[in-house]
Formats: sequence, C-alpha cells, structure tokens
Amino acid sequence: MREHAHDGHTPDNPIIEKEVGDIIRDAGGHPNLVTYMDSFVEQQTLYLVMEYCANGDMYDYLSKRRQRTMSCRNALSVLSQVSAGLAFMHQHSIAHRDVSLENIFLHHGRCKLGDFGLATRVRRCSGQQVGKKYYMAPEVVAGEVYDPKAADVWSLGIVFFIMVTGSPLVSFASMSVKSFRALKQAGIATVMEAWGVAQYMPTSALELMSGMLEIDPIKRLTIDQVLQHDAFNTCLS
Repeated sequence: MREHAHDGHTPDNPIIEKEVGDIIRDAGGHPNLVTYMDSFVEQQTLYLVMEYCANGDMYDYLSKRRQRTMSCRNALSVLSQVSAGLAFMHQHSIAHRDVSLENIFLHHGRCKLGDFGLATRVRRCSGQQVGKKYYMAPEVVAGEVYDPKAADVWSLGIVFFIMVTGSPLVSFASMSVKSFRALKQAGIATVMEAWGVAQYMPTSALELMSGMLEIDPIKRLTIDQVLQHDAFNTCLS
C-alpha cells in the first residue's frame, strides 16, 4: 500500500523543498538526487519545477513485479545509489526525513532520491513524528529528541528490507507492536531467516542491513559507513 508522509503528521512544505533544492543545486548537485530547476507563484500558490524522471518511482517499479521484490544484488545497486545521494545531503547538513520507496525516482537506469518537503537542517529534532509510518525509526515513533541523520539511515534500511522481501518490516516501530518487540529481541538476521530470505543474501549484505536497522541510533551505521560497507564490494564487483 502506498503511504503518504502526512498521514496524521507533518505535511510536505514546498518552501522547505525549494530551500533544500537551492542548497543542493548551489553545492553542485548530485546525480542521485532529483534536481530542483525553478519555481514560480501563481494565484498565491508556490509551484516547483523539478527534474523529470522518466521511469516513475521505486514503489511503482516493485508493484509491477510478480513477487514485488528484486534480487539482493539489484537491491544493493539501488541502495548504493540512494546512499550516495543521501550522503551528499548529510554532508551539506540536510536530513531528508522521508526516505521511502515512493521518494526514490528512476531515470534511465539511475536512482534518484527526491521529495525534500520534510527535510531539515541537521540538528537534534524534537519528538515530532515525521515521515511514513512503515519507515519511521524507533526513536521518531517514540517521540524522543533524535538525530535525523540516524533516522534517515533506518528509513533507508527499511527500503532495503522491502526491496528483498516485498513487505515492510513492521507496521510501526513501537514496543506496542508485537512484531517490533520480536525484532528487538531476536535481531534482523533472525527475522530474515524466519522469512526464508537469508539464504539468498550474502553474509555481508545481512550485516549491512543489520547495521542500518540497529534499534539504538547511537550504534546504527552512519550513511558514510553504509557507503563504505564491504557488502557493495562483495556483491557488486
């Protein structure tokens, strides 16, 4: 089911999206980020002109596949590209806060992270729940003060999980949800084994997923650590 980031939470802000687009463009842009082109106001409404991505988004791409999944190798290829774009944002002190399949756009074989309407300058964020519920990090769900960069990595880990399993990991990363309690107790590797997916994934890929979906944000991989992970060398070389 396609999710919307504003389901009871903060809606996208086109002014923020324009500001972030300006920052990214002024920094030289990145091939794995959707480019902000221009904006105009008509009848008191701000319109943004963004780069056209001819092949839709990753959610639609997976939805059209028979099992709604892709091979671990292909998922890692997507992950490496989106991680590069996200790392560029983090390097320029911007957290995305809405990383999801719906916001990964496809253009002639290249993956681009887009939709910056919930982005924020990197700082500790208040306990406001931002993003789509399937992708929200546990600390965001809990209403804690959190590091939005670490929350981005969790969300990207969920993207990785969905690409190889065809399903969200949990409905909500809350201790009130039984599947999340099981995840916290057993760990992601055990979950993947129970789902019958672990046998199709190299150990390094499972380790990468585990590091991205570490419940403690302090222990979670940073986006730079994700990019440097051995899984990409092992599986994509």
